[in-house]
Amino acid sequence: MDPLGAIANIFIGWHRTGKMNEALLRLHAWMKLLFGMFLSFFLTFNTVAGTALMSDKGWAWSIGAGMVSGAAMALVAFLRADRKLTEGVVLAVPQATAEKQFDEAGRGPMVSSPPPEKK
Repeated sequence: MDPLGAIANIFIGWHRTGKMNEALLRLHAWMKLLFGMFLSFFLTFNTVAGTALMSDKGWAWSIGAGMVSGAAMALVAFLRADRKLTEGVVLAVPQATAEKQFDEAGRGPMVSSPPPEKK
C-alpha cells in the first residue's frame, strides 16, 4: 500500500465516522496556537534586539536578549492556551522561569488584558 493511499483512507474514515469536523477544528486550534507563539516570539525578539542595538549594545548581547525575551513570551502564549488543547503536552522550562511566572498575589502574566482607562 502506498503512503498517500493510507493517508487518503484515514481522511475517508474520519469523514465516514463524522470525526473529520472534530479533527479539522483541533488542527485549526493548534495552528492558531502555533501562530500566536511565533508572532509573540517574533515581535518580542525584534523589539528587544532592535532596542538593544540602537542603544549601542553588542550584537551578541542584543540577539541573546531578544532570544530570551522571545522565548519567554512564546511560553506565556502557550501557557495561556486552552487547557483541553494542551492537555498531556510536557514542557521542560528552567525552574526560575516556572517559579517567576506568578507575582506575589498569585496572578500570572496579564498579556491579553487591555490597559486601564485613564480618568
